[in-house]
Amino acid sequence: MKLSQANSYFNSVHLEGWDGAAWVADVALGNFLSFDRFITERTFGQKKRMFETGGGAVIPDAYRVVRTPDANRYLVEALNVDIRDDVTYGRTYLLRECGSQADIIGFTKAASASGIGGDITESVLATVFCDVERITAENSREFDSVRFSSHVITMPGGTALTTDNQLDLDDGHRYEVMEVNAALLTVSVRAVKLGAAP
Repeated sequence: MKLSQANSYFNSVHLEGWDGAAWVADVALGNFLSFDRFITERTFGQKKRMFETGGGAVIPDAYRVVRTPDANRYLVEALNVDIRDDVTYGRTYLLRECGSQADIIGFTKAASASGIGGDITESVLATVFCDVERITAENSREFDSVRFSSHVITMPGGTALTTDNQLDLDDGHRYEVMEVNAALLTVSVRAVKLGAAP
């Protein structure tokens, strides 16, 4: 029996993919497995899962967020291609649960007639699914007694944002983007909670 056939034998989970506007049915078929390792001191393996496909089956690159039949959403975080004798017999994806949603806020400044100052307007540039983890509290640079809650927010790969943006999360709070980094197939954002979203 070929390795690809053996690897496909237990494939029974159909995934839906998010195309940015709607869920698309049956983008991948594979075997859904637990991930039993500690990730950080605050994140346990229940947040992550492995998804194995056999043969040439893949999760298409167009879908960086997938959903299982029980309606749980996951970010596609990493991919490992399984090869023997120069033949790909399977792929193992690492999926990260993403139970939150964020609006990416952009700002535009309209110059006044005098050229001094101007009105700043904000708009929602995109809405993405994400995973949110509180990592620490940071001291204010202006007030000794004020501390801010610092978070790592993991977003789908290809998400466009910079430190000029802010985030409105579905927890009702606004966050200032402090750092943006590519992390495997995702985008990792360090953000500080500012307070209630306007």
